[in-house]
This record gives sequence, C-alpha cells and structure tokens, in this order.
Amino acid sequence: DLPVVVVDRAGWGEPFGLTDVQQAYWLGRSGLFELGDVSTHLYVQFESVDFDVARADEVLRRLLDRHGMLRAVVRGDGRQQVLDGVVLGVEWEDLSSLSVEDAAVRVGVVRDRLSHEVRRADSFPLFGLVAQRLPGGVTRVHLSLDLLIADATSVQVFLSEWAALYADPGVELAPLELTFRDYVLSLGQVESGETYRRARDYWLGRLEELPPAPELPVVGVSGPTRFVRRQFRVESGVWGALRDRAQSWGVTPSALLCAAYAQVLSVWARQPRFTVNVTVGDRLPVHPDVERVIGDFTGLVLLEVDAAGEGGFGQRVRRLQEQLWRDLEHRAFGGVRVLRELARVHGPARAAMPVVFTSVLGRPMPGGAEGVVPGLGRFVEAVSQTPQVHVDCQVYEQGDALVVSWDAVEALFPAGLLDEAFAAYEGLLRRLAVEEGAWESPGRLVPLPATVGEVCARANDVAGPVPSGLLHQVVADRAVAQPQALAVVSSSGSLTYAELLRRARRVGRRLRMAGARPGELVAVCMDKGWEQVVAALGVLESGAAYVPVDPGLPAPRREHLFDVTGVRVVLTQQAVAGRLSWPDGLSVWSVDDESQWSGVDDAALPAVQSATDLAYVIFTSGSTGLPKGVMVDHRAALNTVVDVNRRWDLGPGDRVLAVSSLSFDLSVWDVFGMLAAGGVVVMPDPGTGRDPEHWAQLVARHQVTVWNSVPALFELFVEQLAQRGGSDGASLRLALLSGDWIPLSLPAGRVR
Repeated sequence: DLPVVVVDRAGWGEPFGLTDVQQAYWLGRSGLFELGDVSTHLYVQFESVDFDVARADEVLRRLLDRHGMLRAVVRGDGRQQVLDGVVLGVEWEDLSSLSVEDAAVRVGVVRDRLSHEVRRADSFPLFGLVAQRLPGGVTRVHLSLDLLIADATSVQVFLSEWAALYADPGVELAPLELTFRDYVLSLGQVESGETYRRARDYWLGRLEELPPAPELPVVGVSGPTRFVRRQFRVESGVWGALRDRAQSWGVTPSALLCAAYAQVLSVWARQPRFTVNVTVGDRLPVHPDVERVIGDFTGLVLLEVDAAGEGGFGQRVRRLQEQLWRDLEHRAFGGVRVLRELARVHGPARAAMPVVFTSVLGRPMPGGAEGVVPGLGRFVEAVSQTPQVHVDCQVYEQGDALVVSWDAVEALFPAGLLDEAFAAYEGLLRRLAVEEGAWESPGRLVPLPATVGEVCARANDVAGPVPSGLLHQVVADRAVAQPQALAVVSSSGSLTYAELLRRARRVGRRLRMAGARPGELVAVCMDKGWEQVVAALGVLESGAAYVPVDPGLPAPRREHLFDVTGVRVVLTQQAVAGRLSWPDGLSVWSVDDESQWSGVDDAALPAVQSATDLAYVIFTSGSTGLPKGVMVDHRAALNTVVDVNRRWDLGPGDRVLAVSSLSFDLSVWDVFGMLAAGGVVVMPDPGTGRDPEHWAQLVARHQVTVWNSVPALFELFVEQLAQRGGSDGASLRLALLSGDWIPLSLPAGRVR
C-alpha cells in the first residue's frame, strides 16, 4: 500500500500537518509533561583549522534554498510551514585577541547556551551555526538543530552536502524533485489500505501483553533537565569481529547491539522482560529522492524484550530480531499511535516508554575515520535530547569503527549507575566479539556491579540454624511461660495465653476425634475476630493443616475452594454460619458456640505431624483464572517466624494490628509470629478492611508497636494519621511491608 507521491511545487509554501512523531515531539516540549523543558534537539561541536566565514555563509544559503525543512516552522495551530524569503548566516565571534583561558570560557558559554537550546517552534530558524575564532587560528563551530525538522539521516545529508559544497563551491548537487511536504501529504493514503488495517489489528491485539518500559532505579529531578553524553568507540578490528559473529548467528548488527543493550538494562531493571522504544528511519521508498531529503521521517517501534529468556544470548538475539521484523512489518500503525492506545487502555504511566535505542548503521557519518567534515572540522563533542526520554542509546559507524553513545538525564539516576551500566555495555560488546562461548551461555552475561553485589550479598546473608519443632508449638510454649498474659484483643472479647491454648486444644481434640490427620485440610471461614486465632491454632494442634476461605467470596468461589481442597470440616462463627449457605456433607462448627465444645477435653495433645508436614494452604485471588493454592510446611513457616522475631527483637512488649486478611500470607506472622514473641494480637472489627480511621483508633487505644501489611494499606493508615494530627501513631516502632513495591513517599523517620 505504498502511497502515490504527487510533487506539488505550487503548494510548497502551504501549511501541512505534522507526522505522528513530530506531533509527539512538539507536544512533549510544551512543559505539560514530565521532562518537558527540553526540545528534541541535537548539539554538535567541531574544531576547524581553515574555517572561512564567507564560504560558510554561501554554503548555508545554498542548503537553505535546497532543503525546505531548514526554513520550516511549526505554527501555533499545530501545522508546519516552509517559509520563503528567509536568510541565515553564521553567527561569528572573533576571540583571537583573548587569552587562551578567556577564549575557553567563551566557548563554554556558547556550548552551555546551545547544547540544551529550546528554540520557539513557530519562529525561524530552527537551527543555527555559531563559529568562534580562537587564539592560534583554530575555530570552534557549534551546530544547534531542532529535530522537529530533521532526523538522523537528515543530519548525515546536511553534513555530507555541507562538505561537498564547502570543498568545491562550484559543485552542482543533483536537484531534488521531492519535498518533505509531498511525502507527508502522501502518507494519508496509507491509512485507507489493507496494510494499515492489519497493522492496527496487530498492535491493538498486543496491548495487554506488551510489557512496560524497563523499571530502572530513578530519583526525583529538581531543576532543569540536563542530558549528558557518554561515548565509546569500538575499533575496526573488534567491530568487524562483532559483525562476523552476528552474521554467523543469522542476525543483523543492529539486532545484536539492541539485544546487548537490553541485556545490560536487565541488570538494573526490576524485571528482565520490558519494552524498548526503537527509533526507525522510516523513509518509504516512494520516490528516488527520498533518501536525500531533509525532514523528520522518524518512526517508532515498541520492541518487546525478554533479557532472561530461554537459551543462550545468541538465541535471545534471534528472538529479538524475529520480534522486531514482525513489528516492522506492522509499522504502518506507528509507535506513537500504539502509545496513545496504551494510555487510553492502561493509563499514561504504562504508556511512558523512556528508554530508547537508535541505530543508523549502514550510513557512516561524514568525515571518515577521523571524523573531519570539510568546512566544519574535526568532531569534538555532541549531545542530544528528547522530551520524556530517560536514556537514548545511539549506534553509528565512523569510518570502519563503531561509535556508541548514551544520552541520558544524569540527575534522574542514582550516582554512578549510568557509569557502571555504560562500562558494562562496552565490556559486553568486546566480550561478544572474542568469545563464542558468550553467545552460547544461558547465564548472566553482565556481572552485577560490585556495589550492587555487596548489597545483595548482605541481604541474602541469612545463614543460620533452621529452628526445629512445629509452628504451633512455639505458641504453646509461650502460653506455658506466661499463661495470664494477654494474647488476643478484639471488640467481641479478649483471651489470655492460657485461655487461647485451652480453646485451641479443644478444637484440636475434636478434630482429631473426627479423624483429622497430617496433610488433611480444615477450612477456616470467618470474619475478623479472636475466633480466627483459636481456629488456626486448633487445626495445627489436631495434626491437620488449615486453609482460610474468605466468607466474603462469592458462593461459587467458596464452594470451589471447599471442593478442590477436599475439606470435611469448616470452622466458623455463629454469625457467619447463619448467613452463608454450605455444601452438603460439610461439617460446620462455630468456634464461638460454647454448646459445641462443652465436655471436650482441653488437655495437651501429643504431636502427630513432622516439621515437613503441611501447616497451611493460602490461595491466590484467582484474578487471572482459577485460584491456586500455595502449600507451606511447618519448617518453612516456623523459620520465617523465628527469623523475623530475631531480626527485629520482638518480644512480650510488642503488639500487632492484624489488618491483613487470614486468606493473605502476611496474616501467618500476625498470628504465630506475634504470639511466639509473647506479644498481643489486636483484631480490627469485621468489615474494617479499608477503614484507616478505625485502625488509627485501635493503634492509639492499644499502643500497637508493629504494623504488618502490604504497602497500600500502610499508605492509607499514614495518610489518616496526617489528617488526624497529634501523636496517634507514636507507639509504632516497626512496619513490616511486603507483597508489593514500597513507595518512596512513605515518611522517613516515622518507621524503620
């Protein structure tokens, strides 16, 4: 469905629409979005020993006449327009009479002004050249280019044609029969074709499976956004060996470099599966002159990467290349449109794709191996920016060598991270050039940085004796040691350790009389209350294992759990027993109904299970299908309980607010961990699972010292404390947060 390009010389000066990428660049610099105080911009600095201002002005005039987009602006109505009758010369500054030091300062001032320049999009010019004659006769030439009007290939065209015109003022370049406006207007035909419809369906079908961008460690940025460039050069011999390795594996050099980039990112990313934003020089072959036109032809492809996939690195590169080829076949529905759909379906945060890979291999930069462009001089430095981008990896060839650059928002990342990651990228490429085994290796190719490795080693240094015994036995031991101490507090009643153990042993004995045995499951289906603690402890006393079933679940889901676990008995409360329906054949016992327990002996029961027998089963929510049970034995649960208590020096003076549902694994420590420490379990009222005001009252009333929940619940609680003021949460000394990421916004100093 290639468009038919109509060359319309009569309309060359008429306004026309922006491409999707141009529009994203234009809006991204508006300040409405994060990191929106920069434009999509390139700054390059050269050093020339024979710069001629008059000749440079003439070259610039001829390039302006030749390439309409060098005269383009973006109007306030969001359309672009090529202007006529505009002129532009080199901004000239003669510093030859200054001292070397003063001249260097002036060069730095211009560099600082131009390197992150944001020109008004609606005002000509959107690029500029500044030349400074320095002591000794050399000239520093600064190029500032807004990439609203040019892409990477356009920069190569500009530099190549500048070099040709400067070297020989009499040369006549082949005329251009195509304009960027002609090309853009022709693209509208693509959307009416079958290729576009297939591409749209392809990407819309992938919205659910497309992973987010790499979740790299970031810190808040204060002040202006500043990009810093890191660059290394891979000499021709090593680069040639890399290309040969890639060819032997049937992959392109660009795919190799992208896969290696992803491999490095995965060391610091939260998950090894993520999406990289790949820029594509998307010049459809619709006209012989299309490769010689200056304009922003950039396209985007959202490339899914799995840096920890099966097989060795070579297999992962092949899969990445296959995925990229599939994506490129469907690029008619461009990456910007995919991002818009992601934002519509999943919200703007999911649509942020700030990690970029840009390859312009196959078109060596002008200047040859030495990087010297006639009329501009030797390349000195460069940096680019793009709004909302965090890091952009750019690869290109200079002569027979490979040049790799990372332009990144330095202040966005923890100190040292970018240096370590960039060094790791260079090291990986050099290793891949010489080690065939590295392509075959299924393991980690990029070692953890020393600092990260030390942190991980300390976090994982958990060697120690594994406690012996059973999960419930540590609670029984506490009850013997402090029988009259308070164990459980709830609005419907409180229990001492002796009362708790007595009730639990009656439950255990009756279950054992009913045939309970190790490995069998007994359901606990209850609202919040002291009865939950008695039930869980009593089931373990019997020798069986407990499985929590939330009474708030829909009846079909509860019945499924009863069926799949094969329970014969469910322990509940009278209020719950009366309001729910129960499957036929299921024995329903209410722990708070004294008539059901009168005459049952509360003497100690001999243990019948071992440390490797099942203690409990917790089922997942089943949000993505049927719930799945997680089976935990006594040894694993007891090991966790003992370790947490030891690490945080928990003891009889501590109290925990048991906000977590019994159906959630965090509740296991609430019950057995706190009771093993000799502390008190404070039970919220039924139905207060999202009531931070109730929690705050209980924390203050009972002087709760420990919080144990997912971060989201603790955030609710902290926000409530902030609204209440005062010192309601002053008794808290420790918050145990797990099950999800912990927001950095939680107040430092309040908890540890």
